[in-house]
Amino acid sequence: MSSAVSGLADLNRNLSHIQEVASKRAASAAIGAALAPIVKSMKSSINGSSASAAAKKAARQAVGKRFLRGGTNKLGKVTALVAKVGFAVGMSGKRIAKQSAKKAERARPKGVGITASNIHWLVLGTGDRVLTGKGRAQFERSMKDVPVGVLSGHRGKGAGHPTGRVEPLFAGLAPQALAAGAAEAINAAAAKARSVILAEVRKKYVKF
Repeated sequence: MSSAVSGLADLNRNLSHIQEVASKRAASAAIGAALAPIVKSMKSSINGSSASAAAKKAARQAVGKRFLRGGTNKLGKVTALVAKVGFAVGMSGKRIAKQSAKKAERARPKGVGITASNIHWLVLGTGDRVLTGKGRAQFERSMKDVPVGVLSGHRGKGAGHPTGRVEPLFAGLAPQALAAGAAEAINAAAAKARSVILAEVRKKYVKF
């Protein structure tokens, strides 16, 4: 006497699909979901630093993330998965340039302001800085309405004039924020992976 169970072939195919395809999708989605808690942790760490309110605001605005799933596109080109969180991450060159121009306009004639393009000044600090030839031209434009006699007293503020140095305010903040936000990031990743796998299972077994 023998017995047979129908549908085993379909079941095996579906289980193989979940193992090979859904697991990759779940892993990719999980990594992407883990980035947001780390961004949140970085901004929280910035708020908890001893930097000035203006420096904290500039640093928070410069924090971003970038996530590319990777894989093979329609042209057959293989791209790697990219997952990054940090200062000036995930911002296009055009966006950074536009942001920098606005900040420079508001900061003139005292400086250029802090944006994603120069946030490394606050993160890593700088050495002793001086005006360049361009800085001299900006200074003279800012003084264009000042009488010549007064302007002559500022001739020392040309190229080579010292403008001080910037002490590092956020050095080491990124790895600290990663450690602080690790638990939340892991939970977010696990929840996302679970939801992707369940969605794939429901899609494959909806007829049952």
